Order: sequence, then structure tokens, then C-alpha cells
Amino acid sequence: MGQFREAVVLTLMLASVAVVGQVHPLINPVQQVVDAGLMSRSADGSFRAEETITRAELATILVRAFDVEQRRGWHVQSSWQTTAIQDVSPLHWAYLKIQSVIQTGVMTTYAGDRFMPDQTVTRAEGFAAIAQAYGGKTPTPERTNAILKAYSDSDSIPAWARPSIAVVASKGWVNVKHDFRIAPEEPLTRGDIARALSVYLNQQPPTRPPLNRTSAEMPKLESILQSVYCHPIIG
Repeated sequence: MGQFREAVVLTLMLASVAVVGQVHPLINPVQQVVDAGLMSRSADGSFRAEETITRAELATILVRAFDVEQRRGWHVQSSWQTTAIQDVSPLHWAYLKIQSVIQTGVMTTYAGDRFMPDQTVTRAEGFAAIAQAYGGKTPTPERTNAILKAYSDSDSIPAWARPSIAVVASKGWVNVKHDFRIAPEEPLTRGDIARALSVYLNQQPPTRPPLNRTSAEMPKLESILQSVYCHPIIG
């Protein structure tokens, strides 16, 4: 009975993840992230979806997608304090973005205060960084194991990345392989991250358009405000 119950739970979990992570058939994930300004095409118009991502490129994309710079403390922004990075000079094209992800804990440095900006990112590293940039509550070990148990290569996911990957997997942001593998040690591609960000964007509530007052309405509005705030107090 216990095994049957586990099988049912696992089936329901797989189904829910599949539904949550579906990309709308009328939405092109690549075009969506390009239009949102999160990623860009080459000069020839190609997106290079199968191309791998470097750590500097990932840092830049995450800052754009999740407003990471807003999390930097006021004292950091006002005093222009920076973290010493031995292999990223202030002249590096992604210097400020790298500073943002390091100071907010979205990404970390290696031994010797090195960031290794040109190093290729694995899927484990990339999805874990996406989870950190997104924020939210870290799942318990029990919840983490329950989520990752659904994937055929769950045991190959590094221990340090398991909670973070559980977060993005539960939201449907991971494009799993055909045999339902997360493939944590394979390189993260531009297509992988475009698809993850597309699903993320589709899950956001619609923004409310700004209130647009015509010039004819403004005198009426000013008159109402004046009567409310300038009326003498009685009693």
C-alpha cells in the first residue's frame, strides 16, 4: 500500500511540474526574453540557443531579470564600496553586474577572490544561481528530496545545489531532458536560460497600467482635492 501511495504522489508531482512549466504554444521564449531586454540576438539576428553561457554573461542576465541591483544595501550604493575580485578589473564589461551578484550572494567567488568570468556555467550552477536571484524560501531537506525524487538523475545533483534546484524545478523553470533528467553537470545553454526566464515572465502578475488623466479632468480632480484638504474642521 505504501509503495502504491508513493507511486501516486510521484505521478501527481510529475504532472503538476509539467503543467506549471509549460510554455504557451503562441509564445516564443527566445523572442519574449529578447523583447523584455533580458537577452539579445547577434548582429545577424541569430540567438545561438545552443551556445553555452559564461559566468559573466549569467551575472548580467540575472541582474537584468531579477533586479538584483536593488538588493544591494544603501550603504554599498551610496559609498560605492566594491568587493575585491582578482580576475575582474573595473574596466571589464560586466564589472558592475558581477559586483551586484557577489554582494547579494546570488553568485560567489572562488578561492583567491577569483570570479572566473569566462568559465562556462553548468546547469547545476546556472539553475542554482537563478534560484538565488529569484529569492524566496529555501525548502526543507524533506521537501527538497521529495521534489527532486521525480527526476531520474536526482542522485547526481550536487548537495550544495539541491535546495536551489528544487526551487526552480518546482516552478517549472528547468527544461528537463527527454528522459526526465536535469543533467546538472552538462553546460547551461542560452536556450536553457531563455526558456527558464520565459516561464518566469509568464508566471508574473500583469502590471497595472498607469492612471491616465486627461487635461479636461485635471481641474475637476484639483477641485475635489482642494475641498477635501482645505475644508475647515468642524467641532
